[in-house]
Amino acid sequence: MSSIDSTLNFISGIFANDIYAKVFKPGASDAHMLRVSRLSTLGLGVLAIALALAMSSRGGAFKFMIVMDRIFVTPIVVPLLMGLFFPRKGSRAAMFTFLGVLPFNIFAFAFLDLSYSTFMLSSFLLAYVIYFLSAFLGSDTPEKKREIGDFFRKLETPVEADLELKETAIDK
Repeated sequence: MSSIDSTLNFISGIFANDIYAKVFKPGASDAHMLRVSRLSTLGLGVLAIALALAMSSRGGAFKFMIVMDRIFVTPIVVPLLMGLFFPRKGSRAAMFTFLGVLPFNIFAFAFLDLSYSTFMLSSFLLAYVIYFLSAFLGSDTPEKKREIGDFFRKLETPVEADLELKETAIDK
């Protein structure tokens, strides 16, 4: 039970602070944000209960997990891997891949009777085609390219533990 309430509060906090406060109502008062947090916790709790009931009526959580795996793995994994191996292709290619493959996967799962291997092969092929086509047809803004370059520069920077630990005084 404590895991569930912690997760609900965690996700509610992310929604309230990172989405609602930044997108919908910047500068909202603390009292307003508290109400938003409480309402989002309630909404997420109702959603969790509805999902649990839906899962139990459709074969249980394991079967539901397999369905979610079929639908979401390809649109998430392909852009992630391609971004690591081809970081200069840009973030738009990743977004177009996700937005292009997800509807295909939902449609294919719901309406096409494909075996698992055929489903995944067609999903992966579509993801690679969309990724590389969108990478060659469009590019990120110069600011986004700089941000991506900075990220990979930091990723390749070696960690000097002795120096960094002394600077932060973490041992004290």
